[in-house]
Amino acid sequence: LGGDDPHLQTVVDRETLRPLLAALSPREKRILSMRFFQSMTQTQISVELGVSQMQVSRLLTGLLGRLRTGAAAGAEQADSNHDA
Repeated sequence: LGGDDPHLQTVVDRETLRPLLAALSPREKRILSMRFFQSMTQTQISVELGVSQMQVSRLLTGLLGRLRTGAAAGAEQADSNHDA
């Protein structure tokens, strides 16, 4: 009775990312979709978008950095709410 749910962290992660992903531009969402859901390489994405592979690399680095920062801030807030 009252044990930890092994899937709880997945739910927490999803709910932390939901507003962060919703705030992305359509182009940013498209880039993430191509890279992580369509398994496209940076070169393939660059051809699709008409930019250089280096630009795709920079875009992904910036996007992922913002998501990490936002997720970390969300996790810290969830922890502080839980402790209260």
